[in-house]
Amino acid sequence: MRLLEKIVLGIVVLALVLKVFGIVGGGALVVLSLSLLSVLYMFFGWWLFKEKKNNVNRIGLSIAAGFGLSSGATGLMYKLQCWPGAGSMLTVAVVFVVSLFFIFLVLYLGKGDVLKKNYDRLMMLRIGTSAGLLLITLLIPLRAFASMQYFEDGEEKRLYMRYIDEPTCVECYHEWMEYRISKGYIRE
Repeated sequence: MRLLEKIVLGIVVLALVLKVFGIVGGGALVVLSLSLLSVLYMFFGWWLFKEKKNNVNRIGLSIAAGFGLSSGATGLMYKLQCWPGAGSMLTVAVVFVVSLFFIFLVLYLGKGDVLKKNYDRLMMLRIGTSAGLLLITLLIPLRAFASMQYFEDGEEKRLYMRYIDEPTCVECYHEWMEYRISKGYIRE
């Protein structure tokens, strides 16, 4: 794991702690840090996953892993922020990342040199950890994240929960937005 990746993951953890405890700016930091992580994996996955010491690189699989982890970071951001489309985005990411895990598992169990097996083992560890986190996040209901996000304002929580229960109800959405505007949370 490169230093840049460790720093960004540290910021993600800090953002999650701030968000869980309801500290102002936690949500914005979650969006910024997970967006940065997503961009980092999407465009620089081939570089991040290259093993420095032994110069082992499976460029195609590294790019695919970068794409999968990028979509996972984006899906995680959507779920934590209670944005529409989080479930489908996380589902696609979990399927893709689990598929990559099994590809690396087959490569690891197959015949090959020790250096490539070490690379495959490290990628399985990284991808398996991400897949587990994404699967747990996918299985937690959106209502739990919404309760965490709107714990201070009971009325907004009630309106948002109503919108979650009836996502096709345009009136529910407008009622929730009107309340947010009246409180000054957002502008018209």
